[in-house]
Amino acid sequence: MEDDCWVRIPLSTLRIVESSSCHPNYQFKVPQPPGEIIDMVEIQKCVGGFFIGTQQSNFVLLKDNSVWVWQHTVGNLDQLAILLGRIYGVFLGLLVGGFLLLGASILRHLSNRRKPQILDP
Repeated sequence: MEDDCWVRIPLSTLRIVESSSCHPNYQFKVPQPPGEIIDMVEIQKCVGGFFIGTQQSNFVLLKDNSVWVWQHTVGNLDQLAILLGRIYGVFLGLLVGGFLLLGASILRHLSNRRKPQILDP
């Protein structure tokens, strides 16, 4: 199904499915259905296993007794990637900072060793 389009479906294709054990919480922006709504059902479920994605299906019954569906799926790995990026960023920042401190310490040590000694006559 296309992301922003309502698709007319035969009533005979609707079936009851078991709900998934996950708790999706993504907020989809559902476009306006193509007619006057009598009733609408919204279903969200996890697809593809743990942390893979959230799918929302909206079914509407219109005044002309036609049934339409809108479906959209979004991946949940995006949030995980942002979290991992922040963790890696902190780690790399600490690593670079450690190298800079080590380099500054070595330079200071070398500059103290090379100070000329003043000899008294």
